[in-house]
Amino acid sequence: MDILKLEATQVETLTVQAKDLKYLAVERSPIQGLGLFTYNQLAAYQIIFTINGRKVYRPYDPAYSHLNPNWLGIGYEEWLEMSSGDLSLYINHSCSPNLMVNKHFELITLRPINKGEELLIDYSTTELDPYWSMKCYCGQPNCRKLLLSFQYLSIQLQKKYSKFIAPAFSLFAGVPK
Repeated sequence: MDILKLEATQVETLTVQAKDLKYLAVERSPIQGLGLFTYNQLAAYQIIFTINGRKVYRPYDPAYSHLNPNWLGIGYEEWLEMSSGDLSLYINHSCSPNLMVNKHFELITLRPINKGEELLIDYSTTELDPYWSMKCYCGQPNCRKLLLSFQYLSIQLQKKYSKFIAPAFSLFAGVPK
């Protein structure tokens, strides 16, 4: 199989609009590369913006799982491919996230976030592909070192994140339905 060919991939355009985002900035991150930072104080459970992109459907395949790291898992064999320049592309991973992506593809704060703080999500909460993994460089005391998809998170973490995740994720996890 030629993993660079996408003939088996179905694509559906998703139209979304972002709110006023002048308080966000892309800057050098202490975690890795560039990151997204806020210059406003943010309240807990505040919606930051809706992620832009198009829906992509593709069967899980071990040869394909690492091909496009900028896809956001949103369901079973379903991803959101972010547009070039989308601010969400600059959100780094942390094992102690301050954001989650909800079922409406909105970034929502998990706690109050201070001015100047980097916005971070747990990448494991945005992937169901059983073949996906990546090394973690977050440096948090609870760092898992190796990230795996949602169904491989501890039951404790699945429960913590369950009120935010897309319904399809709970079908593949140990979280009570």
